[in-house]
Amino acid sequence: MTAILMFIQKPLNIAADGIDQDCNGTDLLENNIADAFEPNNSYKSATLVPYMAGNYDEDVFIFQQHGNDIHTIHDESDVDWHKFVIPAHSAAIMTFDYKNFNPTIEAFKPDGVTPFTPTEESFINQTDKDLVTYIKITSNEIGSYMPYARFYGYDKDKDGFYTMQSIYDYDCDDNDASINPDANEILDDGIDQNCDTFD
Repeated sequence: MTAILMFIQKPLNIAADGIDQDCNGTDLLENNIADAFEPNNSYKSATLVPYMAGNYDEDVFIFQQHGNDIHTIHDESDVDWHKFVIPAHSAAIMTFDYKNFNPTIEAFKPDGVTPFTPTEESFINQTDKDLVTYIKITSNEIGSYMPYARFYGYDKDKDGFYTMQSIYDYDCDDNDASINPDANEILDDGIDQNCDTFD
């Protein structure tokens, strides 16, 4: 399983009409209105990218959507910065929902200056420290967007499977590398080696 930084355009609401068309929990702001996160025009004042609620019993991060989750590039000089943090020995994927404009999205290392090029391994953090990345959003158009991330869980036993990967493909014992969805099941030993919920 790999996790990558994704920039996805999805249909969002009609701005400021009082209706939540896409059922994400909030209505859009008008594009030309500064959002509640301003000023976030420097990596030092970056807003934290929220995580969506996970599955199983490991809701480490909760994505509480409300009106202030919507960001705007409200004029051509507006610059938005976001801080994306991935805990040690875990993986995540980041998404930007945006509509009616095509923002420029750049990633930087923790100094906020050195470019960071995402790869398939970029957001699989196999170190003992949190991985911090800063994301810069600019555009020559005005528009609105919402950043969020999905947490895939931990891989402390380094077997390549994560504790929240999906309902049919997750590591049910992150303390034992011999137990994961690809493991060979040993019959009648009382252990669920392949995480299919039974021996």
